[in-house]
Amino acid sequence: MMARRARRTWLAVAVVVLLAGLASPALANHVGGAAAQGFQRPFPLGVSGSSQTFLLIKGFLYCYTGTLGALVEDKNGQYVISNNHVLAKENHNLDYGSDTANDTIIQEGMLDEGPCTLNSGDPTHAVATLSNYIEILFSTRRSKPSNTVDAAIATVDPSHVDPTGAILGIGTVGGWTNAALAMPVEKTGRTTGHTFGTVQATNVTVDISYDSGTARFVNQIRIRRPCGDAGFSDAGDSGSLIVTVPDLGTDPLAVGLLFAGGGSDTFANPIGPVLTSLGVSMVTGHDGVDNAGAMRSDYDQIANNCPTTGGGGGHGRPHGTPPGLAKARDVAARHSNQIFALPDVVGHGVGTDENGDAVIEIYVKTKGRQGAGGHPSDLEGVPVRVIETGPIRAY
Repeated sequence: MMARRARRTWLAVAVVVLLAGLASPALANHVGGAAAQGFQRPFPLGVSGSSQTFLLIKGFLYCYTGTLGALVEDKNGQYVISNNHVLAKENHNLDYGSDTANDTIIQEGMLDEGPCTLNSGDPTHAVATLSNYIEILFSTRRSKPSNTVDAAIATVDPSHVDPTGAILGIGTVGGWTNAALAMPVEKTGRTTGHTFGTVQATNVTVDISYDSGTARFVNQIRIRRPCGDAGFSDAGDSGSLIVTVPDLGTDPLAVGLLFAGGGSDTFANPIGPVLTSLGVSMVTGHDGVDNAGAMRSDYDQIANNCPTTGGGGGHGRPHGTPPGLAKARDVAARHSNQIFALPDVVGHGVGTDENGDAVIEIYVKTKGRQGAGGHPSDLEGVPVRVIETGPIRAY
């Protein structure tokens, strides 16, 4: 889930969840996680935020925080967008205290105010009020309903937010676009700061663990760092807006809303369905700062130094439509139930192999428990690649 610390309701701090962000290279345009964790007014986007109140989970209270990802708008005004599980506590399942306090969004988030105490959740840090969220449909023994987004918006106090919607370390957004395989992307989040990645898979169907249960998401995006390794995100980065790495003279375009991760992998909702489901549009514009050249240079600095073998990052392949993509999508969709019936499977998607051809990906908790039958090497002639993600959690 989000970055958090736990305490029993009547006792001192009982559990500390360690945050294991990876070190970032020395990049010209790098913004570290610490820069996104402090109190800021007016605040940029991509920074720490949470409800004013604790999470209440099985008798424990948790200080927590996620990321206030982007600024969106409709005819009634501007909103900060993040995840349902960050702003609305999993359909209000984890509320604690009054309705008003639960719906009050603060910046910085509770976890970043200092030690987790019963005084955490400073009301003077209020910046927004929960306005709308898309309900997460959780699986039962009899049914596995499909979700497409983990998203919520909060009406923002215009005196507290940068009205251009500029994201820390990235700047303003010029609109949105669909994710494409091998597309270079970036984000700024509360924990790992400004990081770069590559779209590894689309058409992802995956089971995500929440404190309220497990929810199945369809048509998602899988991302890793440019060399196919870990470090694009970590707990507390939920709600970050994922955008393109722009070419010189262009603005970044929104691609997805980060909501979950496992092992080296980050999962995101495509931004189009997020905006449509909430009835909002991106706040666009230009803040007068052209960071495109620096961002592209920083991405290339990582990607051009990938290991010559085993990186799996997809750098150097043109992003877009690889050979065999339509068939791989169709076959994966028709065999979805069969794939999930295999040992330890938590999801599947469509990616590319080392030659840039489409493959079906199967995500497993561990490759060590595949059973005697193992996993198929192909489905209807489409190659299959098994990827160990570990359990995948909303974080």
